[in-house]
Amino acid sequence: MLVYVTIMKLLPSLDFVNKYLSYEPDTGLFRWKVTNGPCVAGSVAGYKTDYVRIRLKGHMYMAHRLAWLIITGEDPKEKLVHHKDINKMNNRADNLELADHSTNGCVTVKGEPKCYQRTGRKRDCYQACFTLNRKKVLVGTFKTAEEASKAGRKARRKARNL
Repeated sequence: MLVYVTIMKLLPSLDFVNKYLSYEPDTGLFRWKVTNGPCVAGSVAGYKTDYVRIRLKGHMYMAHRLAWLIITGEDPKEKLVHHKDINKMNNRADNLELADHSTNGCVTVKGEPKCYQRTGRKRDCYQACFTLNRKKVLVGTFKTAEEASKAGRKARRKARNL
């Protein structure tokens, strides 16, 4: 069995980050406090790929992990910083939470776990999945989050009753 382990890059100190960046918790945006190469003080920091990434003194960091550092004062280390609404560009403080590898990809709506995630290829499709014995089980793709959630819960119940 092949097991993948993700090693997260340690973040710089909070004082170091605060020296160069300001964070707006209501919008999730970072702004430069000082002119950093071609980036002018006051301009929005980072660029968008799969996530928002910020280059700081020659090192690349994910903006949502830097946001967590600023919000809590702690490096999440091996934990994942999860986007509650699945939108990887939404780094608002109220949209971030700590997660481990087994719960990442699941969204909580009104306290009920929803086991679905947006698929990468088709933005209008949702993939139903659940974890069983530390393995991810894919159920299928659906047009709405509600359909994916319902199918995921049904399949999870069926698999655990076998």
